[in-house]
Amino acid sequence: LAMRRKFYVSSVVCLLLHHLAALVWSARAYEEDLSLLVIAYNNIWIVVLWFLGASLQGHHLRALYAAEHDVLIEKQAWQSLTSMICDATCWLAGDGDTIVCCDD
Repeated sequence: LAMRRKFYVSSVVCLLLHHLAALVWSARAYEEDLSLLVIAYNNIWIVVLWFLGASLQGHHLRALYAAEHDVLIEKQAWQSLTSMICDATCWLAGDGDTIVCCDD
């Protein structure tokens, strides 16, 4: 998963740098206004911040999943412990007065 993320991030960065270089070259070659360059620069920051936010959200969701998993394991452990504690120490007969079996 980490290699896939690195590939996507590096692909986006290379694409944005290529786009920025093309804008600079066209502005210099055709003596155009650099307002497109400013727009592209702002777009780059928006994309970078979006990736950063998505990465942080993914990290937060993985931590939340791990915490839920830990709580589930703890709940199962408590249920098994409670079932062991609540086991009967003696068994009564149907009349309620006769002890059929006792652990002692």
